[in-house]
Amino acid sequence: LQRAGDADAALERYELFLQAARSLGTQVPPESFAEVLVNMGTIHAKRGDVSRAKQLFSEALDAREMGTAHLNLALLELSAASRGGGMPPSALSKARGHCERAIALNDD
Repeated sequence: LQRAGDADAALERYELFLQAARSLGTQVPPESFAEVLVNMGTIHAKRGDVSRAKQLFSEALDAREMGTAHLNLALLELSAASRGGGMPPSALSKARGHCERAIALNDD
């Protein structure tokens, strides 16, 4: 649904998956859980809800280390900093840390 451009329907399905996964606990592979959270974060980032996107990417990393989540967090850090009119060293440092972690994971 997300690829077809129906972000609202995709978010609904992702939410249903998360509810079911949370009720099943450890029976759901962390990879599946993390992937859904990254997909949801991507939708929220595209919609401009940076706070929610960061939260979802961070939750994905709590479930499983994923290069995609790290890269998305790096991009959000850089984007937020550039909108502020300058690039503070802290934003660059955070973005760099996420990029380095993504490279180290090498999980495609």
